Amino acid sequence: RELTVAHPDIGLVLVVAEDSPELLRSGMQAGARDVIAAPVGLEQLEMSVLAAASWTHALRRRAERDAGGELIGLGRIVTVVGAKGGVGTTTAAVHLALAARELGEPGVCLVDYDLQAGDVRAFLDMPYRRSAADLVPVANEMTTRHLTEALYAHSSGVRVLLGPQEGEHAETVTAAAARNILTAIRTREDLTIVDAGSTLSEASAIAVEMADTVLIVSTPDVVSLRGVVRVCSLWDRLKIEPPEVAVLLNRTSRKLEVQPDLARRVVPVPVLQTTVPADFFALESAVNTGIPAAHAASDAMLQPMAAVLGEISALGARGEPESRGERARSIVARFAGESGQATIEFAGLLPLALLVLILLWQIVLVGATFVFSGHAARAGARALAVGDPVQSAALNDLPGWWQPNATVDQLSGQTCSGSASASLSTIDGCVKVKVDTPLLVPGLLDHVLPAIESDSGTVLEEAALPSEQQWVLGTAANAACSASTTPPASATTTAAAGIGSAAAGGSLTGVSPGPYVSPFLHATSVQPQRIDQGVDYDGTGPINAIGDATITLITPARPGWPGNFFIEYQLTGPGPDQGKFVYVAEDITPWQNPPLHAGEHVQAGQPIATFGPNLGDGIETGWGLPNAEAAYADSQYHEGERTAAGQDFSNLMQSVGAPAGCAEGRPIVGHYP
Repeated sequence: RELTVAHPDIGLVLVVAEDSPELLRSGMQAGARDVIAAPVGLEQLEMSVLAAASWTHALRRRAERDAGGELIGLGRIVTVVGAKGGVGTTTAAVHLALAARELGEPGVCLVDYDLQAGDVRAFLDMPYRRSAADLVPVANEMTTRHLTEALYAHSSGVRVLLGPQEGEHAETVTAAAARNILTAIRTREDLTIVDAGSTLSEASAIAVEMADTVLIVSTPDVVSLRGVVRVCSLWDRLKIEPPEVAVLLNRTSRKLEVQPDLARRVVPVPVLQTTVPADFFALESAVNTGIPAAHAASDAMLQPMAAVLGEISALGARGEPESRGERARSIVARFAGESGQATIEFAGLLPLALLVLILLWQIVLVGATFVFSGHAARAGARALAVGDPVQSAALNDLPGWWQPNATVDQLSGQTCSGSASASLSTIDGCVKVKVDTPLLVPGLLDHVLPAIESDSGTVLEEAALPSEQQWVLGTAANAACSASTTPPASATTTAAAGIGSAAAGGSLTGVSPGPYVSPFLHATSVQPQRIDQGVDYDGTGPINAIGDATITLITPARPGWPGNFFIEYQLTGPGPDQGKFVYVAEDITPWQNPPLHAGEHVQAGQPIATFGPNLGDGIETGWGLPNAEAAYADSQYHEGERTAAGQDFSNLMQSVGAPAGCAEGRPIVGHYP
């Protein structure tokens, strides 16, 4: 039982010392496929193992098809019947099976149920071995071994069940035996093609009744089409009701008097759109040699048969039985009828389709206008920052029609929201661009939709320098901040190794940082800002890793992180903080020379990012959550608070020679670690 639970797809054969009903029942409940008693005969063991192996093979094949999104269940049966003799029933059945293999159908079986006059063996140039008549004695207890011995494996991959070599043995294949044989094959194969001939027998009647689709092969002449009517009437009288019936026209030609359209109006069942053209000479060699897959035969038969397989696959099985009249009408409407109705419906839907296309085009114009206005606002903001003409820069960034229908406004001394902090109001600037949205075709109609407005903020570079100097002086005078000088590029952890984090203001780790360096070794104008979840800084130049580390995350900043990107790395080198995660976020740009990638190993002091272009926006760095775009103190943090994790990271920064963050007299909240 444990083995079947662990490996449910393995077929088990249980060998017991004594045979008893209780032991047999227990074995079956435990999942065994067969229970045999010792002593075990070789033939009995072989049959049991083959049956279990066949079950395992079928189970795995169904599981693979289910995983691929296909419907699982019994294999399909397509029965091919002739309207009369000589219309090409066997030719169609053989080439249907070959075409199915060409299309990649894994399991295809061809069954010859034209038991008195079947010619499948001659068409495939096969030696006679066993036939359907040999399966009759074991039809009620058929095993995989019986089927394997009776089915001939053709070189094309098709397995073939032949009819009896002597026609008088056809009477031995009863309806019950024929049904059991087809049922066994159906559970084993994905597609079964049955050649039922043109005369009705017990076996052919069962093949028609069990089929998912019945193809009546007919030639385009009056005699054959009358044969189709006669066959359908015979089935009605005998109460044989196949789920789907369709006519396949063979040997069609434009030179013939009876064309497929006329045939569709004559027969009571639908006629497939695919027809097999008349090409006797192409098939003559294939029939005479028994090699139907020759090149000429492929062009004449395999290609049409592949189309037939695709067409009959569209006749999906129905859940409830229908009358033959309803079935015929529904399939005829699908394959041949209502062509004029489709034209009328298309004409009625055309205005609606045009309206939908117009609406979609207008949506595209609105989206394009929104994009153009945003680009123009950013171009104007860049010009405002460096003192260039703003209006010309913004308008030149717009396409032709949008230029005369746009207005540009520039604001100095305030942000785009209309306000700024007192210390920075003189360096803030904003450019607003308002662009009219065209209606349908730009420039063709005077009417326009409501305008779209975009804005972009900037910093006035000429005013930024003195304002920044004043801000630096004010920061230096702030008693809550430590010294804000940046160590020279040559500073290393060797110089800072004697500075314990406890001496730097009571680090919560209480351990000297050891082999760590300042993240601002090569940066300039580095100014500390407040301590919150981490420590905020502003400056210019590179930002490097504080120790040997592995980059774990590089991503554009999500909402809640103002700025450009979020980078996180895990400290891997020796030291008290080995294994911890450090983030650098907000107004940063990932290092590009060479480009930085997640999973890359970096060394202490190696650049990983640069301060962003927006001076005054600043960055934030601190302890991060593992492999997440979040700070360690994220769950403990409220806006403006000084967290324990942020203070600990500030202590670490001070111990390696970087400026400590601004405490601003706020109490420490939370805990770390």
